[in-house]
Amino acid sequence: MEEVNIQSQGITLTEQMRNHITQRLNSVFGFDKTKVQKIVIKLFDHDQKNNDSEITCLIKIYIKNRPVITTKLKSLDIFTAITLAIERAKLKLDHRLDDQNKKNSRTLLSQKTLAYGSYRNYQ
Repeated sequence: MEEVNIQSQGITLTEQMRNHITQRLNSVFGFDKTKVQKIVIKLFDHDQKNNDSEITCLIKIYIKNRPVITTKLKSLDIFTAITLAIERAKLKLDHRLDDQNKKNSRTLLSQKTLAYGSYRNYQ
């Protein structure tokens, strides 16, 4: 993974929060970070005056030559929002890569079938 960018609005980003984000990213993504170019994490507290306000965690995952994966999650607890949003982002990434692999396999099979058909017609 090239870069992790953590931003906050209306929230003081503590060292504990940074460590939690880093730990969760390493735990969830593990060695699968090679496909990821950049991760942007934005934390929002829209109603800072209210102690019961929801925290929004927005995650964007940038993958080379593919559309950006976006996940947004709200929770009353910032650590819960971070954890669940990272896990959801990983699931979306896995589905996106799995769909792409299936598409590539079908294309390769189609090419082989066409090549075989051309070979049979030639003889």
